[in-house]
Amino acid sequence: MRRTLALCAAATALLSATPAAADPMDLNLARLGAPAPVVWDRLSAYCSVAGNGCTPISGLSSDSLAFGSMQRYRQLVMQLGTAISSPLLTDATTGGQLGLGVALEAGTAAIRHSDAAGNNPLGGPGLVTWPVRGDDPQSLRTLALHVHKALPFSIDLGGRLIYVDQSQMGAAQGELRWAINENYGRWIPDVAVRLAYTRLFGQRDLELNVLDADLTVGRRFGVGGVVQLTPYGALRFTSIGAKTDAIDFGPTAVGTCSSTNCYPDHRTPAEVLATTVPFPDMKFFDNWLYRWTLGGRLTSGSLSLALELTYQPGKTMKQTEGLPTTLLPDSWNGAVRVGLEL
Repeated sequence: MRRTLALCAAATALLSATPAAADPMDLNLARLGAPAPVVWDRLSAYCSVAGNGCTPISGLSSDSLAFGSMQRYRQLVMQLGTAISSPLLTDATTGGQLGLGVALEAGTAAIRHSDAAGNNPLGGPGLVTWPVRGDDPQSLRTLALHVHKALPFSIDLGGRLIYVDQSQMGAAQGELRWAINENYGRWIPDVAVRLAYTRLFGQRDLELNVLDADLTVGRRFGVGGVVQLTPYGALRFTSIGAKTDAIDFGPTAVGTCSSTNCYPDHRTPAEVLATTVPFPDMKFFDNWLYRWTLGGRLTSGSLSLALELTYQPGKTMKQTEGLPTTLLPDSWNGAVRVGLEL
């Protein structure tokens, strides 16, 4: 049985090492570094053998290396999760005679981290917070198709198909919004609550899910009888859950291995198994934050335009089971929308 598992692991490593087409923003999670001290010890032992093409660890502890790897993983997942779920682009009202809306949306999210490339103690590819195939990114851009339908009792049901620019990643989002107060009284603001669930697709080894709960307040004003302006603000609570498959961290120990090509892999099946582990699970209630959104919406007939900015304050994510304390920097996200309200 052990031999069979070792052969399966070797086959998996061989397939993953074979060169494949990749876009600049695709992620290679192995470049975050191994989250288990025992893997770093095994990699160092492997690198101590002459001719294996890498350098054993010197002056660093395997515990500190695993600690840094888990911090990078947690920061990456939080930033990726907030980026794909950031655009709100709806106020606290429903609209259109049929209550049907279709829109194209674009968003950009700033990426901030302090890690620099080239800090792999084994001599392989650099360990970074955003281990993309291309250059170190400063922002992540998304494009989305957004459809929503008004239901009785001021309820909106909507969904988004989201594409992450320059990558093979995408996401799907479902949302439910209830307008608690809509166009009631001249000086009373419109108020709505929204629940949303977003799931990432197209990223190998990573399962990422985002839950959002929002409170939106706005007020609609008529301009010239043909245009309506609706400024709005929202307080948003976001919770992120994630888990990974077992990842082979062995190729990061090979000094001649590039970020996209670690082939051929000369290790034995037992050596592959010894360096294959998953990252700890990230649980929803342990990984949450809040965001502020300010935006404006313009409607003229069936045409709808919207522009918004979202601010996420920095937060120190507390230590949880399996994950260390992690600093999440503050960031700004922006989004625009062009759509039809029918």
